[in-house]
Amino acid sequence: LEQQNIYIPIHSEDKVFFNDRVEKIKDQAETIIENRYIDNVETVISNLYQDRAITGLIAECQYNLSIRQEEAFELVSNPLKYIENGYIENLVGKGNHIYEPKEISFELEQKLLNNQDELISKSTYYYDLQKYDISSHDFRFTSARDKFEEKLQNGISEKEAKLQISEILNHKREAITDYYLRRTE
Repeated sequence: LEQQNIYIPIHSEDKVFFNDRVEKIKDQAETIIENRYIDNVETVISNLYQDRAITGLIAECQYNLSIRQEEAFELVSNPLKYIENGYIENLVGKGNHIYEPKEISFELEQKLLNNQDELISKSTYYYDLQKYDISSHDFRFTSARDKFEEKLQNGISEKEAKLQISEILNHKREAITDYYLRRTE
């Protein structure tokens, strides 16, 4: 549902609401969001920091580290558990797959370690992002595309770049990475 920009608020989990929402989604089944790329991602993240600093921090973690919303929330909640010598280590992703260690910039590391803001709910994060007409997963799509393009510009073959992006995203199948890259063309 998240990859299709479908959101069902947790506080509204009654059967009637759910059935109505599913019916609307079924009616829109042929509608696919073509481009999940955030053209001005740095500006959006900067604006999110201005709107609510913790939202900006979560978004920056998602984009810079190519991680999912759930993983960014975990990292922001427990930075000391994962930050080790300039790397994010032992971060668990979808399917209980542990990410390879990820280098983290000193600036982002300091923001995480010095964060005093209380973690917001995922619903609040969702609504903060809606102001910019984006979803949390769009940061991951954008990160994948940007890192892929950077690798190509550095002379890495397309095949090798895709394999490296798959590893960065913690994907176990190259086809998923292909899907991400198609959605950001």
